[in-house]
Amino acid sequence: MATEKLSIIDILTNKFYRDFVSAEDQKFFDFVFSKNPSQKMLDELLKIWDIEVKSAKQALLLSYLMKDYPELQFGDGMASRLEKLLEFYKCKNAELLEYFSHVGKALNSKGIEPMIFKGAAMKVLRPELSRSMGDVDFLVRPREFDKTIEITEQCGFHGIRASHSVDMKTVDNEWALDIHSFFKVDDLEGKNAFKYAEKLNAGFYKRAKKIKAFDIDCLMPCHEDLFFIVLTNLSKNMTVRTSVDNILFALFDLKFLMTKENFDWEIVFENIKISGSQEKVRIAAEFIERIVSGFLPQTLHENIPFKGKVRNYYERVYYDQYHYLDFRQECHGFLLADALKKRQLLKYVVMRLKYQLMRLIRKRPVLIHLYLRGKNAASK
Repeated sequence: MATEKLSIIDILTNKFYRDFVSAEDQKFFDFVFSKNPSQKMLDELLKIWDIEVKSAKQALLLSYLMKDYPELQFGDGMASRLEKLLEFYKCKNAELLEYFSHVGKALNSKGIEPMIFKGAAMKVLRPELSRSMGDVDFLVRPREFDKTIEITEQCGFHGIRASHSVDMKTVDNEWALDIHSFFKVDDLEGKNAFKYAEKLNAGFYKRAKKIKAFDIDCLMPCHEDLFFIVLTNLSKNMTVRTSVDNILFALFDLKFLMTKENFDWEIVFENIKISGSQEKVRIAAEFIERIVSGFLPQTLHENIPFKGKVRNYYERVYYDQYHYLDFRQECHGFLLADALKKRQLLKYVVMRLKYQLMRLIRKRPVLIHLYLRGKNAASK
């Protein structure tokens, strides 16, 4: 019997799964995202899961489950270590949040109320749980962006400004604050996608609530907007080959955000439409479904047809993952000096010509489509 030919979506989903999720990781997923985690499931997991060899982020998520299900018995030794891990991250993040509080008070004094999102927002929503945070992300209105940078620098931070954001460091060059004037959804080139950013941000501000957090007046996005931000960031991290730990936190955040009473999916769908991120949301939804079946509603990955820009996106990701990126790395590692030394100048020239051709193809969806057809890649 002939084997059914897989679509590019299936191939990519399977590839991302192989890249990011091991058999032990899947057992961890099965347990921490189970609707009814049992003592038997926990005992089976702990037979193969060792806190000393697994990442601290995985252990941190296990401590979340311990908090949510106090009836589960982790054993005195394990429970104590997980509690200490929560306390460690609480202390570790205290300095970051103090930086934000210091800058936030200065911003408030000038009438600026920052909108928190990502880790800082989730910390406010679930204050009893520690977070793994590299910096504090917040959004200010475009008209306040220059003033915010100036005030932050006056508070002792420095950074390099991009078109829509600036990563601020301490005097010791440690990451501290990430200031955004827009939330944007990157394309595959990493270019700024501002075409719909203003309308997207307007919705964020319209639905945000004023809160007091970290001793400052700030804005909190609604659960639906935070859900959209987490989902699109997950898609971005997948295509640039992130780690399974970041995926774990994304899924945990998505799971919590969906628990909001009367969660309004229409807000999420409207954000997807405004930002033109249908293709990114679908690949993220397909990947999540591969890990945790039934985690997201079917409409997130079934109602986005595989045509036009959506097809172009998947073919481009497929082209990068299976043809372009590895060859680019090979070319960059094969230097002219090495070619001359090994008397492989012809090989060097051929590789460079092929690389330039592949770069040219990469910029044109029509050429990618024809290239993949020539390679017998599925494209249904």
